[in-house]
This record gives sequence, structure tokens and C-alpha cells, in this order.
Amino acid sequence: MNSVKLSVWLLFLMVTGALFLQPGKASVQLTHSGVMNQVATMHFTEAQKWQVTMMNAAQFLFWTPGIISLVWTGVQMAFRQADPGEMTECVVI
Repeated sequence: MNSVKLSVWLLFLMVTGALFLQPGKASVQLTHSGVMNQVATMHFTEAQKWQVTMMNAAQFLFWTPGIISLVWTGVQMAFRQADPGEMTECVVI
């Protein structure tokens, strides 16, 4: 059993050593960033095209529910004939 463990460890060390002692082909491929730079540049230029549209949609989605809520509260207060202090309290809180 002890010789089997030793064989496994020797095999593991040989494979690991062979992988680390390979010529620099793999490191050249890993450090080459031309493709990723092109992809990032393409994404940036395409994002610039729809940035204004997305910002306008986001602002619309931000302000619309707030305005609807404010108008709804105002209508409810008007039907209840609330005094100005109560209206201010509901708007602030």
C-alpha cells in the first residue's frame, strides 16, 4: 500500500513538473490581450449609442411612480377635505 502512495505521488510530481516546465507558448497566449481590447472597445462604442435612450428611460421609470403617488395622495386628501397641515404631513412622510 505504501508503494502505491509513493507511485501516485511520483506520478503527480512528474505531471506537475512537466506542466510547469513547458515552453512559454501558453504564457504568450495568456498575455496577448488584443482580442479582449477589441471586444471591450466594441462594447464601449455600442454602449455609447444607446446610453442616452437608457438614461431617459431610467429617469422616466424613476419619476413616474413618484408623481403618480403624489397625485393619488393629493386626490385622496381632497376627497377627505383634509386641512393643509395634514396634506403637508402626508407629502413629507
